[in-house]
Order: sequence, then structure tokens, then C-alpha cells
Amino acid sequence: MPQRTGRRFYLYLLCDPDTGAVRYVGASVSPKRRALCHKGMSKLVDTRVAVWVRSLYDQGKAPVMDVLDAKGPDEWEDEERFLISYLRFLGFDLLNMSSGGLVGSKACQEHREKLGAASRGRKQTEEQIKKRVESRRGYVDTPEVRQKRLKAARARVWTPENRAAAAEYGRLAQVTEESRAKMREARRLHRERCTALGVPLFTEERREKIRAAALRREANRRAEREQLATNP
Repeated sequence: MPQRTGRRFYLYLLCDPDTGAVRYVGASVSPKRRALCHKGMSKLVDTRVAVWVRSLYDQGKAPVMDVLDAKGPDEWEDEERFLISYLRFLGFDLLNMSSGGLVGSKACQEHREKLGAASRGRKQTEEQIKKRVESRRGYVDTPEVRQKRLKAARARVWTPENRAAAAEYGRLAQVTEESRAKMREARRLHRERCTALGVPLFTEERREKIRAAALRREANRRAEREQLATNP
């Protein structure tokens, strides 16, 4: 569900692949991801749009997404409401459950609880895990993507609450002996490949990046300690 941020939102339409009729109006900062989200959620919930999307995929079809103009954070809600009301006026049988925009906090909470109940305890099959791994095999992030991630990570401020939550998560997330064995085997194979090829385990460039990252982390910790000391 879109949130009020400084990013721009793309309005989109989901259309029937056979008739071309508009069946759903939505907004997202990333329409491609939202299309995948519609497909994934159709397996978990039984909303009107989810049932329709699921029926299409059961027939070997998929909804057609038509991406419209991008709107600012203060514009997209009114535009979405106008599109929904106008298309309904024209006679389109839309599957939207609301009139558009962000819904109320009660509905948001109910939606989260429903999604949580549907996915709780659900485990991926071995086939699903293999497909996900294969889809990522050979994928390399572009320099632009890496820079965005680095910039976001460096700009993040860790509050005491964040650190406590992360520590608790690390305490509960126990690494199994099977996982440790897999990691040891992966390191062993990496060493053997490097030895066979006559290349070092770590290039000088990579060592320099590791050293620079360690220095940045230490500088950030020092700055946080000084801030806590001056503002107890």
C-alpha cells in the first residue's frame, strides 16, 4: 500500500487480457513490483481483485497492466479517486474495495492481520526455493543500484530501540549445524578454486573496501558514543 513519502507514484490499471476492460485501479512507486505483488497475494488472500487475478493465472493468463502518469505524494490520492469514480461512471466493473487513496488505520490493521494469518507458518517448498535461487544466479547489481544501497545504509540512524530489536533478533536466529556445514563447504570450495586458478582469495581492491568499511563503522560508533555522552 502506498505511503506518504517524497517519492512519485505511478497510477496503473489492471485490464482483462481478453476484453481489455479495466478491472482495477492502483498506485505504486514501482509498478513492476506491484504486478508481482498482485500475483503473490492472489495465493494468500481472497479479496475481489485477488480472486480475479488467481482465476486468470489458473487459466494460464495474466492481467494486463497499463501504467499511467507519475504523480507527486500530494496528488496521487485525488487522481486515483477520480479515476475510480470516473471509470465506474462509464460502467466498468471495478474490483477496488475502496474509493481510492489511503484507507483508514482500522482497515490497514485488519488487512495486515489478515495477511499475517494467511502467511503465518507457511513454508516454501524445495522447488520454490530452487526456482528463486536459479532466478538470482548470475545476477549482478549495477553500480547505480549499489550506490543507492550504500547511500541509504550510511544515512540510516540506529536508535537504541533499533539496536535492541536487532540484538534480540540475532539472539533468536540460531544458525543450525547444517547451515554451518554448508558455509564451511562453500568456503572450502572457494579456496580450492582460487588455488587452482592461482588467484588470491581476496583481491587488493576488495581488501581495501573491507578496510574502508571497517573504518566507517568505527567512525560511526565513535560518533554515536560521543552523541550519547553529550546528550544523555
